[in-house]
Amino acid sequence: HNLPKTADVMGIIAAHLRDGVHLLALQEVNMPVSNINLRLLSFAPGALAQGATNGHTNGVVTIVHPDIAPYVRPLQLDGKTDPGNVSQCLDALTLALPTLPPFKFFNIYSLGQQPLRGALARALQPWVSTPSIFLGDFNHAQSNVLDSINQSSPSKWLWLRDKLTPTDRRPSELLDLFRLHHPNLKQMTRLVSDPITGRGKGSGIDYVLLGTPLRDWVSSTG
Repeated sequence: HNLPKTADVMGIIAAHLRDGVHLLALQEVNMPVSNINLRLLSFAPGALAQGATNGHTNGVVTIVHPDIAPYVRPLQLDGKTDPGNVSQCLDALTLALPTLPPFKFFNIYSLGQQPLRGALARALQPWVSTPSIFLGDFNHAQSNVLDSINQSSPSKWLWLRDKLTPTDRRPSELLDLFRLHHPNLKQMTRLVSDPITGRGKGSGIDYVLLGTPLRDWVSSTG
C-alpha cells in the first residue's frame, strides 16, 4: 500500500519470504515495479516482482519467492498488452512447478467503477474453468449478512456474485476458500469507524478463489 516508510514495507515483504511465503499479492501499490525489483536486490535477493503499476496510480504487484521464480512466467491476457496495464489492475502469472501440474495465478484489484469491472470480467472469464487461483481486493460483499456491518448498500460486483452462487443446474463456478472452511463466520477484511455515529462499519471484500479444476486442492487448505 501507499506507506511512507518504504524500508519498513520491504522489510515486511522480506520477512514473509523468509518465513516461506512463496507468493505475495499486493494491491493499491503506486511504486513502479522496476523500483521494487531494485529494492528486492537488497532485501530479498533472487525474489521477483511483476505487476500492473506505473508509479502514478494504484495497481497490483506480485512478489515471487526466489525458490519458485525460475518457474514463473507472465501470462498475456486478451486486451492486456503487457504486464504493466494499470487500467485493469490485474496481474497474471503461469506457474509450472516441478511437483504440480501448471496453473494460473491472478492478482486483482477491482475498483467500484462498472466499466473497469466489465473489462476485468472479460479478461478473467476465459480462465474461470481452468486450473487457476484468483485473489485480491474485489470490492465485493457476497452476503449482506455475513460480509457487511452497518452498511445499507455494500458494494456488489454482479459478475463475481454469479460465479460464486450455485444454481439448480450447476455448482458455483469459483470456490471461495474462506467460505468453504467458515460458511457462517461473519468476518470483515475492511473495517472503519463512521465519523458521525462512531459505529464501526465494514465489509468482507478480499477473496482467495479457486477455479473448479482445483477443487481437489480444497482438502489440503487450512
